[in-house]
Parts: sequence; C-alpha cells; structure tokens
Amino acid sequence: MDLSKKDYKALLTAFFDIKASIKILEKICENNNYNGIYIYPFLRDSCVLVHEFEKKYFTQNMNEKIKKIRHRVHLYQKGKNVNKIYFDKIMDYHTSKFSEKGNNLGFYSTPDGKILGSTLYASYITEDAQVLLDSNSIHEFSKDVGTRLRRYLNFISDHITINEELIKGLELNAEQSHFIVNSKDINHKKLFNGSSANNLIKFRLLISLQEIRYAEWLYENLQMLENASFIEIFIFIKCVAIRFDEVRDNLINMNKHMRKDFADFFYTINDDTKIIFDDNWAPVDTLKKIRNTIHYSDTENYFDILQNELKKNGLNRIINETICGYNSLICLAHFIEAYLSIQEIKSESLMKEVFYNLSERMNKTVRRIT
Repeated sequence: MDLSKKDYKALLTAFFDIKASIKILEKICENNNYNGIYIYPFLRDSCVLVHEFEKKYFTQNMNEKIKKIRHRVHLYQKGKNVNKIYFDKIMDYHTSKFSEKGNNLGFYSTPDGKILGSTLYASYITEDAQVLLDSNSIHEFSKDVGTRLRRYLNFISDHITINEELIKGLELNAEQSHFIVNSKDINHKKLFNGSSANNLIKFRLLISLQEIRYAEWLYENLQMLENASFIEIFIFIKCVAIRFDEVRDNLINMNKHMRKDFADFFYTINDDTKIIFDDNWAPVDTLKKIRNTIHYSDTENYFDILQNELKKNGLNRIINETICGYNSLICLAHFIEAYLSIQEIKSESLMKEVFYNLSERMNKTVRRIT
C-alpha cells in the first residue's frame, strides 16, 4: 500500500484511537458484574473506528454489520416514522424474547439508585445489524471487531514512527473496577405508557442517558483533573465530543419534530442545563469539530487539532470547554432520570412472572398445534 505524508496524521490519530480502545476494553472486562453496561457503547465506538479506518485504507475489508452499528453513533434516524419503526421492532424483540405481560426490560443502577443503563441500549445498537439474536453471534461479532483493531494497530506500527512518550499514562483507576451494580426488571408498559410521541421521547432519552453514563465512567476511571497524560486527554475529549454532539442533536431533533410532547421534559430542565441548546455556547462548535474527526482525513484529523492548539495556547481551552460540555451532560442525566422515574416503577412479582411465562408458553403451543 502506498502511503503519503498526508496519511501520517490520520494514521497517528487512528493509532491513539485503537491503543486507547484496547486499554478501555481490558478495563471493562475486569468486572463481570457491570461490563454489560459499558461493553455496548464501547462496541459501537469500536465499530465507528474500524469502519472509518477501513473506508480510508481497506475498503475491501468493509463489513456491513460493522457499518450498521457504526451508524448507531446517531441517537436517532432520519426519515418519516423511521424512529417509531425501530422502537416498535425493539419492543417486539423484548416482548417476544422475554414476556408480553411480565418483566421484559432490564435496568442497571448504583446502590444509591442512579440509573446507569438498560437492556434497551444494547437492542438499539445491534438491532439493525441483527447480532443480538443469541450470545454466540454477539460474541463472534465482537471477536471479529477486536481482531480487526489489533490487525490495524500492527499495520500502523509498521508504517509510521510513534513517540512512545505520548502513549504512556493510560492507567485506568483500579478502585473503579469492582463497584456494586443493582439490576431491576420491569414491564415495558409501565414505562412506555403515554402517547406514541411520548414513548419515543422516553426511549430516546434513555439511550442518551446511557451514552452520558459511559462518558462519566470513563471520566471517573481516568481521574481527568489531576496530572492527566496526553493519551488520557486525547481519549476523554473525543469520547465527550461524540456524546455531547450526538445527545445535543437528539434533543434538538425531538424539540423540532415533537415539540408539544418534548415540552413536558424540556420545562423540567433548569436554565443552566438548557445552555446545551445554545448554538453560541463555546463548547458547541469546539466539540462538534472534534466529533467530526471520526472520519480519517487527508487534511485535518483529531491529532492535528490538538497539536495546533498545543502550539498556539496549550490545551487548556479545549480541556475547559470539554469539561463544560461534560458537566452539562451530567446535569442533563439528572433531569432525564427524574423525568423517567424508573426507580419508582414496580417490578412484576415472581409469582406473576411464573404465571405469565407459563400462560405465554401454553398459548404458543396451542397456536403451533392449531
């Protein structure tokens, strides 16, 4: 493969992306108690990375399933009724796989009740690629993505010289490895009990919430505020930029197309958090520009942005604006949780669960016979 000087910064950016991703994956896998919460945001981010790298350097290797999950970087889909169609398909999956009347949605929370994520996020990320149908398919798919990451890391290492000092310091916080996570299952109708638009808004807010919790988990593991290394700054800014821009786009889209129903949520947010809607707020342009560097380019890559900023004024401006954007997301998460009130929803009792499951199995058996 012929590579030019233009490729250097793109390859260098990809090298840092992949190196950090592998380290993060090792961290996620340290604790089986909670890795399901964070593995799916990580898998989606990895598919973004792999797809964009292959699109530029290895088009012959491109994979349709990876491409579909890559496009789940967007928290909504464009097109008339497309989001409702996806929502209905995901609900059909949960009710058919688990139960129509029993508990069919799973949620994860901290011991003090903070919602960390749900099984709906995994369904949203993987539904279009059809890799969540069984544990074997998601395992094989994830294995393939991981193999590609390591292959491309070796390819980059063979073609450019890396400053080893820049990749030192990604030591994730060991104290965060084994915290306790509670789980809670509910019936979908107890959460999605409003109009079609209201239900869709709740779903899209729930997906946004898990994106924010992933950024929060990374922040807490990196201990960003004290003596952060270059690679820690590199990966944290990019993680926040993607989530800030996509969550913001999701909110603006709902406010534009479902204004009446979205107002119920919008008016629960305080004025400090509503700044996320302000196009003139400094972090908006900065984080959007960085988010758009998910595409590896011949002109300007993420590494170029950081290097140019470093030469001019140091990284304080970008770091401060990233922290401002991050803090607005954390505040937003608080209002999403309050609006959804998941902790106040009661799970179906064990006896009801057994009854519902037996009834549904009997009905399926009768339908097959007749």
